[in-house]
Formats: sequence, C-alpha cells, structure tokens
Amino acid sequence: MYLKGIEINGFKSFSNKVNLDFTKGITAIVGPNGSGKSNILDAVLWVLGEQSYKSIRAKDGQDVIFSGGKNKKARSSATVSLYIDNSDKYIDYDADDLVITRSINRNGENIYSLNGKRTRLKDINNLLMDTGIGKQAYSVIGQGKVERIISSSSVELRNIIDEAAGIKKAKVEKDLALKKFESVKNELEKIEFVEKDLEKRVEELKTQSTKARQYRAFTKKINTLKYMSYTYYTNQFKNEIEDFNVKKVNIEESIKKSEESIQEYTDKIQKNNDEKKIINARLNELLNSSDENNEKLKDLSDKQVELITKKANFTSEVNAKEKEKQKLIQDKEEVSKIVEENREKLVKSKADIDAKKENILDIEKILKSKTDKKLRIEEEIRGCEDNRKNYEVDKLKINMTTEDAKKRIKYAKSKLEQVTKEKEQADLKLKSLESTSFDEKEFNSLKEEYALKKEEYSKLNNERNAIHTKLEEIRTKYDVLNNSINNFKLMNNAIQFVCNKSKDDNLVYGPLVNMIEVDEKYHLAITTIAGYSLNDIVVENSEVARKYVDILKGNKVGVASFLPVQNLSKKNLNNGKYNFARNLVKNKTGNPKIDRVIEHVFSNAVIVDDLKEGIELSKTFKDRIVSLAGDVISSTGRITGGYITKKVDETLKRTSLLNTYKEEKESIEKRLNQKTNEILVVNKEVEKLNSLIDEKRTVYENYSHNKKSILREITTYSYEMNENNDFISQKEKDINENDKLIHDINMAIVVNDENEKTLKSQLETLQNTDVEKKKLESLRIDLAVENEKYNNILAKYNEVYAKLEKNNEEYRELADFLDKKEENYHNLEEELESIKGEIVEIQESDVKSKEEINRLTKENIDKSSEYKELIEQKSKCEIEQNTRKNEYGNLLDKIEKDNTELEKYTNMLSKLEEFSEDIKSNEEYEEDVDLLKVKMFERKISINEKSRQELGDVNLGSIKEYEEENARFEKMRNDKFDLLRAEESVLKLIDDIDGDIVYKFKNAIEEIGKNFTYMCRELLHGAKGVLKIQDEDNLIETGLELSVKYRNKPEQTLSLLSGGEKSMLAVAFIISIFMYKPSPFTFFDEVEAALDEQNTKKLVELLNKFTYSQFIMITHNKETMKGADRLYGVTMNKEVGESIIVSVDI
Repeated sequence: MYLKGIEINGFKSFSNKVNLDFTKGITAIVGPNGSGKSNILDAVLWVLGEQSYKSIRAKDGQDVIFSGGKNKKARSSATVSLYIDNSDKYIDYDADDLVITRSINRNGENIYSLNGKRTRLKDINNLLMDTGIGKQAYSVIGQGKVERIISSSSVELRNIIDEAAGIKKAKVEKDLALKKFESVKNELEKIEFVEKDLEKRVEELKTQSTKARQYRAFTKKINTLKYMSYTYYTNQFKNEIEDFNVKKVNIEESIKKSEESIQEYTDKIQKNNDEKKIINARLNELLNSSDENNEKLKDLSDKQVELITKKANFTSEVNAKEKEKQKLIQDKEEVSKIVEENREKLVKSKADIDAKKENILDIEKILKSKTDKKLRIEEEIRGCEDNRKNYEVDKLKINMTTEDAKKRIKYAKSKLEQVTKEKEQADLKLKSLESTSFDEKEFNSLKEEYALKKEEYSKLNNERNAIHTKLEEIRTKYDVLNNSINNFKLMNNAIQFVCNKSKDDNLVYGPLVNMIEVDEKYHLAITTIAGYSLNDIVVENSEVARKYVDILKGNKVGVASFLPVQNLSKKNLNNGKYNFARNLVKNKTGNPKIDRVIEHVFSNAVIVDDLKEGIELSKTFKDRIVSLAGDVISSTGRITGGYITKKVDETLKRTSLLNTYKEEKESIEKRLNQKTNEILVVNKEVEKLNSLIDEKRTVYENYSHNKKSILREITTYSYEMNENNDFISQKEKDINENDKLIHDINMAIVVNDENEKTLKSQLETLQNTDVEKKKLESLRIDLAVENEKYNNILAKYNEVYAKLEKNNEEYRELADFLDKKEENYHNLEEELESIKGEIVEIQESDVKSKEEINRLTKENIDKSSEYKELIEQKSKCEIEQNTRKNEYGNLLDKIEKDNTELEKYTNMLSKLEEFSEDIKSNEEYEEDVDLLKVKMFERKISINEKSRQELGDVNLGSIKEYEEENARFEKMRNDKFDLLRAEESVLKLIDDIDGDIVYKFKNAIEEIGKNFTYMCRELLHGAKGVLKIQDEDNLIETGLELSVKYRNKPEQTLSLLSGGEKSMLAVAFIISIFMYKPSPFTFFDEVEAALDEQNTKKLVELLNKFTYSQFIMITHNKETMKGADRLYGVTMNKEVGESIIVSVDI
C-alpha cells in the first residue's frame, strides 16, 4: 500500500484545486517560510479526522476555508482528499483504491466520504486503526513533534508503541467489553433492586387474584340465574302486551265511530250557528241603520231651519259690515301716528340711560378699590389684635403650667421620701425571711436532680423505642429473607418449579446451596470452585433426576441441573495440612449423603489467602488452587485472575446475610432488655426524688410565696422611686423650657404691636370716600327716574301698537266677507236644497228596512228550535265516547306498566348479553322455566350475592395483573440467570483481550527496544539508548521511558540534551518503530531542522533503506533535497494570500 496523491481545494492558502502526486521513496516539499508548506501537513491531519483546530493552527472551522484576497473571492467550502493504493489489501477494505475525503462549509458542517460514499469519522478511524496511519499515529510528524516525543509523558510514549504493536484495536474492544460488563452489572443491580419488591407484589396479587376468581364464579352463577329470570319475565310481559294491543284496536275503532258521529252533529250545530249569526248580523245591521236614519232626519231638520233663518238675515248683515269697515280705516290712521311718536321717545330715553350707567360704573370702580384695600388692612389689624390676645393667653397657660409643675415636684419629693422609707422596711423583712431555717438551695438542687433524672428517663425511653423499631425492622428483613431462601425465590424458574413440585418427595433433598453453610470469608472462593453446581438439585439417584427433567420438559418451565447421590463418581480425596475447600463447607442438614455431594463438588480443591501463596503451593500441590479473591491456578498450572469483579452465589450470600441478621437481631434483643432494665432503675430514682420533693413542697411554697410577695413589694417601691425621680427631673426640665417660651412670646408681642401701629396709620388715609358716594347716589337717582320714564313710554307704545294690530286684523276679516257676499248667498241656497233631498231619501229607505226586520225575526226563531234538537243528539254520543275512552285509558295504563317492566327486564337482560355465550354454556342454564322456578332462582340470587358481598373489596384486574407480573417476575429470574452467564462470558473475553495485549506488547517492546538501542548506537555515536517499562507487574497500563547514555558521559535526563541531540534521539525512536512496523507512508515536517549536515545525511540514508515505505518531507535542508526522489516547490502570492505548487522532477 502507498499514498498515490493528495487533492486540496479551498483549504487554508490553497484557493484553487491542487493535486500532489507521490511515488515510493522520498518526496521533498520545499519553499520559503510562510509559503504554506505546513498547510499541506495540516490538510493531511485534517482529512484523517483531526478535531482540534489548535493542532492545525486554526481557531475554528472558518479558519481552514480560504478567506480571499486582492481580486480573489473567499471560498464557501474546503475539501481535502487522500488517494491510496490498496491493491495489497493492507487496509481491510474490499477495494484496490481508496479515496478518503473531508469537506467543510461556512456553516461549520463537516462531511466525510469513502470512495464517494458518505460515511462517519468513526468508520474511517476503525478502518485505519493499527495500520500506523492516523492523526495520532507515528505516520504524521509535524513541526515540533520531534521534541514533543522526547518530552512526552510515559502514557503518550505507550500510546505510540500501542499503535505500532496493533494493540489499539484490542484496547478499543476491551473498552467496549468493559462497557458491556458495566451494562450487565447495572442490569443485574436493577434486577436485584426490583426483584424483592416484585416478588412481594406477585404474592399479594396471587392472593387478590384467587379472591377475584371466586368473585367471578359467584358473578357467573348470579348472571346465569338472572338471565333465566329476566328472560322469563320479558316473555311474559311481551305476551300480555300483545293481548292488550288487540283490545286496544277494538276500543280505538269504537271511539273512532263515536268521534265521527259527534263530528257530524258538531258540523250541523256549527252550520246552524253560522246561519243564526248571519241572520242576527243582518237584523242588527237593519236596526242600527233605522236608528241612524232617525238621528240623521233630526239633524237635517234642525239644519234646514237654521239655513232658512240665515238666508233671511244675510242682507242686513252685509250693510252693518260696510259701516264697520269705514270706521276701522279712520281709527287705524290715528293709532299709527301715536305709535311713531312713542318710538322716537323710546330711542332718546335709552341713550340717556346708557350714559348714566357708564358714569356710575366709573365711580363704583374707584370706591371698590378703596374699600378692598381698607378691608384688607382692617383684617390685618384684627389679626394683630388676635395675635396679641393669643400671646397673652399662651403666657397665661405657660405660667399656669409652671405653677402646676412646681406643685407636682413638691408632692413627688414628699412621696419619694415616703416610698424610700417603705422600701427600707421591705428590705428588712426580706433579710428576716431569708434568715429562717428553710434551705432553698437544697430544694432547688432536688428539683434539678429530678429534672435531670426525668430527662435521662425520657432519653432512655427514646433509645429503647429506637432499638425496638430497629428490632422490628431487622425482624422483618430476617423473615422476608428467610422466606425467600426457604421458598427458593433466589433460584431460576426451573429450580423453583422442581422444589415446589417435590415437597412430598423424600428422594429430592433440594438445592445444594440451601444445605451448606460457609464462612463469609470463603464465599467468593467457594463460588469460584463450585460455579453453578451450588444451585444444582441434590436427588437420590439418576432415575429421580430423569423424572423431574421430563416434568420440566412437559411443563416447558426451563432447565435445571441435578446431583444424584448414588450415581456420583467417587473421587480420590487427598489428606494433609492443606486448607481443603470441602473442609470449609459445613453440612447443616446432618444428612451424611450431603457430605458425599460436598466431597464430589469440591474434591481436592484448596483455598489460599492470595495468589502469591497459591503460586508457591502449586509447585508441590497439583490440583485446583483458589485464592480468597477468586484467582484460580488449575492442576495444569494455568493461572486465571486479575482485577475482575466476580459475583458470589446469591443464595450463599443471602444465607450469610441471614446469619448476620440473626446475630444482629439477638444483639438488638439483648440491648433492648438491657435498656429496659436501665429504664426501671432510673424510674425508681425518679419516683424517690418526686417523693422527697413532695415532702418539702408545702414548706417551700409558703416560703416562696412570702419571698415573692416581699420581692414584688421591693420591686414596686423601686419602680415608684425611679418613676418619681424621673417625674421630678422631667418637670424641672419642663419649667426651664416654659421660661424660654415666655421670653420668646414677649419678643413676639413687641413685633406684633409695631406692625399693628403701621397698619392703623395706613387705614386713616383710606377713610374719606363721602364725595364719591354722594355723586354715586345722585347718579343712581337720575338713572332710576330715567328708567321709570322709559318703562312708561314703552308700556304706552306696546298698548297702542297692539291696538293697531287688532284694527288691521278686523279690517282684513271685513274686507274678505264683503268681497265674497254673492258667493256665500248662493251656497246657502244650494245647501238648503240638498238637505231637502236627503230627508226624502231616508224616509223611503226606512219603510223597506222594517219589512225585512219582520222576516228575519221569524227565521231566527226556527233556527233556535233546530239548534236545541242537535245539541241533545250530540250529548248522547259524547257520553258513549267518554265511556269508551275510560276503558281505553285503563288499557293504556296497563300497557305502559307492562312496557315499563318489559323495558326494565330487557335492559337488565341486555347488560348480561355480553356474557350470554358463557351463561348458555353453563350446566345450570335452562331454556324453559316457569314462575315457580323463577321464584326459586331469585332466592338463589340473593344467597349468592350475599356470599359475593362477604368477599369484601375485590380487585378484578388482579387476575390479569398477577399473570403479567408473574410472567415478568419469571422473565426477570431468567434474565438474571442469563446476565450472570453473560457477565462470566464478558469477563472471560476481557481476560483473553488482556492476554492478547500483554503478548503483543511484550513482543513489540522487546523488538522496538532492541531497535532503539541499535539506532542510538548508529545515530548517536555509540550512545546507549534504553526503552524502559515503568511497571513490570502491570503490562496492560504501564507507561514507558526513554533514556540515553552517551559514550564517556554520565547518564543524563532528556531535558538537558541539546536541540540536535533531542532531534536525533527522537528520530532514533521513530525509526526504531519503523523497523518493527513500517508505516505505508509518513509525513515529516522539518524533523531535521535541528540536525547538522552530517546527521541529515545519515537520516536520509536511513530512510532510503525502507524501500517499501513513502516519506513526504517538508524541509529547508539541502541534504534532504539532494536525497529526495521527487521535489515540490511552494511559493506564496502575498497580494492574494494564495499558495502555488511547482513540481520538479529529479
């Protein structure tokens, strides 16, 4: 395999697509600093999956995309592809050519592809793993990485060796296996966490489901009986309803005939009424018309007389109107003249009034200004007078307050003297009381002791309660765990099934683990030796085993293993001073047959404290040796062990835990008894102290009462003394403040008097307003006279003007009458002739109406007789119909009642319909039943319902829940069994991987170490280089160290080497790896920068010896260029910031 080429497009300084083709041998890439040479190496690291942009000298994904320059646009994406020849299938991929591509856009989206197909970085890493190619492998050595190799930590050096040794993939597999192991372990822990609760839940549901099944049985019986009863009643009511419906039809027909007869008579009666209404209406119309005609004749006669009179007087009225018209014309001229005269007087009077009003306003403004100012000053003067009064009042109040304070001070001092004397007497009384023989300290001491003992009693009681609670808790745990072990709940389904099935079988002894007892110290070792044999069922012989195997097969429960006592092969047992496992296992049944099983299972296996002791023992003892940590040395010498978590058998572990619970229970019971005895002792002491206190309590209470009374007196006296002292001080302070206030008030009075004097002087200048007032009074009188004169003129004007208007109206009416006199006379004559015609016409019509009224009256009498006869016939039909309707109503009530009952039983029957198939399949079900049987069914229903009710609350869902939860529980048991086996399998896989890693690492470190020693001798002038393992006992994780000792020099730390020495040492280390496992292609970026010409030649010559490898070297060194098979030059267009590749054939 080799690298055919690299394609760079838009990456960093390569704006356009660039292709670099490589051949086998050395390819040198040269160019000045800053031209972009190292960007080629960054591109290789990037395409191989480098995620740290810092490692490729960038801040983020945007920095690897060409950013543009002068007249050159920025690129939107960057792409790098590696073209690899894989014809030798060095890489495990079914293709001769590989193209690995990575691209990124401005959004930061990275896309990986392999041979044009999109893929994941993880897949590419897996493909290149252990090939020596990769971003962290030894195939890409960037600037400064040579020195970093020398200064690498021991772990980093180990990672480089792991890559070369092909261990990396194994470590990845181990990590996956460890993750799987952790996952299995977590699942086991989850199962163990849930298992106990689920088991308890299953037991509860089992009880509930049994109850629910009984409930269902009663319900089924009740439903069957109800179904038969309801069916009988349903059929009975259906038959009754059919009979009633036949009767109903007959009655309906009879009612219908009655209704038809009634309707016929009703129609006739209606017709008679209609005809009578028409006759009556016509009679009323004629009678009303006759009355109206009589009224009209009267009105027309009166109007005729009036018109005749009016016609006779018409000529004399016209003459009178002519005379009245002439008089009105004469009066109108006179009145018009008077109106005009009064209008002129009004205008003149109004002008005089307006002038006077303006004069009055001017004088009033002057007066108002003076009055306002005067009022303000008078108000201020009154304020000064009020202030003077207030000041005097304040002075009086303060003087009174001062006098009162002096009196109160005098009284307080007198009271203070009295209280002081009384307090002195109380102090003497207290001394006298305290000198009595009662020992208060002793009493208080007893009380304190009593309180402490009481507290001790309470504390002990609380402790006892806590111990009792803990005892109940440990008893519960013990009972649950004991039940779980005794009922084989920790076993898988098959073992549980066999044990439960064989309870009465004397040839089945049970699981081995339930019959032995082992010190907890040896649990892991015993579990390791016995394995799954601990759960094997001990039976008498192979026939018994076969019997239960067949039963398991028949019930499809699962698989179980058996230990038939009679058929077990007898083993040669060694004796001696060894710690044989069989001797550490105790047979707790006392059955000697179990001893034989123990000897068979554990045989000659020996238990030792640790692996070191086991290895020493294995030199002389050739059988299984197991350490307490579970490490195993087989009889052939094979050793299995390490940092591996192994599970102790669950029943063994729980049995040990049960013993622990038992011991803890006994210990707690002992502590509980001890604590109870302590409580009894303390309680006696409490009672004794209480008795002593009661004896002294009466004396103490009297003493305490008297003392408290005296102390209260003393406290009261002290309070009063303090209060009086405070009162005297406060009052003296108040007197001083009052003196200051009196002084301030006297000063304020002086200022107020000066202000009052000034205001009074200003007031005197404003007192004289007589001239303005007299002038104003005179103008107001003149204005009043003028107003009265104006009002008189106006009244006269209005009166004359109204008279003029009236004359005009009367004149218009007279003129209108005289203009239409001929027309009015003609209208009177026409109206008189019209009235005469109307009178004649009404008289003729009245004669005809009277004749028709007589005829209609006779016809109305005949219709009334007919109406009476029809009513009698209709009543007979209605009586008959009501009789039928009553019968019909009674029948409907019966039908409705039967329908209600039918609906009731139908509904109840429909509720049972979903159970009909089960009911009819019931052997108690009968098709044809009579009323006698139905009554018997009803009694049975009552009895069964009572029995069902006695079951109490029932969870019907518990049947399904029990089936589901039990299935879940059984599945959990099986899952746990599978997980335990998976755990063992994973641990074996990890053990195998560790063995493979150690084997490969040993080979690699041995070969690379020899190569490193050789390369140091060749390149470093005979220096001795050593590759050291830091921890020989932990080859899985141990780190590595490089050391060098130059000829004629003491061994030096690597940090003290020169730059050239460090570079040569690093090159020696890399070449040592190449000698062990050459990388198909390798990139070196200025690795020889610190080397002189001679050492560079050595390096080039050394690289040329690897004929099947490619070396792409970024360099400035002429010797490297000389030794290269192909040369590429890189230049930089600085205006654009673009790198340009130039190929040079050598």
